[in-house]
Amino acid sequence: MKILITGAGGFVGQLLAEHLLNDGHTLVLADIFEPPVPSKASNQSNATTLKADISADASQVLSNDLEAIYIFHGIMSAGSEADFDLGYRVNLHSTLNLLEAIRKTCPGVRVIYASSTATFGQPLPSLPSEATVPTPQGSYGTQKAMIEMVLNDYHRREYINAFTLRFPTISVRPGKPTQAASSWM
Repeated sequence: MKILITGAGGFVGQLLAEHLLNDGHTLVLADIFEPPVPSKASNQSNATTLKADISADASQVLSNDLEAIYIFHGIMSAGSEADFDLGYRVNLHSTLNLLEAIRKTCPGVRVIYASSTATFGQPLPSLPSEATVPTPQGSYGTQKAMIEMVLNDYHRREYINAFTLRFPTISVRPGKPTQAASSWM
């Protein structure tokens, strides 16, 4: 299966890429910087890396033979709150550009979107569900909720086969600190 991962240089993108390569998939790893191929992955030659700014031109990361696309790029919660313009450019506008390009280049492709529990706002019920109404309290959650609505519409129209994952804050890990502010659990 040929799979694109945006934000492939990030923590989750690298973990996913390693697992998919180990399973024998062909990957296109894209990020604002040239992402590394995970060093512990087998089948490393199955990966192509791209330095790409999808806010400027999303079509540069797409091909009509993609079978799945993981949209994992983004500016974390505190970062998008601190820089309103950057948060909206990356989390909303670049994702909208990407979805439009996907609709035209690879219609019907499976799209897996990394959203956030920040879409829920506060107070959270003890166990959020699909019935929990999104009430984001910050720019990051608002941006994620807006993309979820667009994904629902594109899916309804059968432009893409959309799935949304609402991640809580990722556990602290070695390396460069993130600007995550939302968390749950």
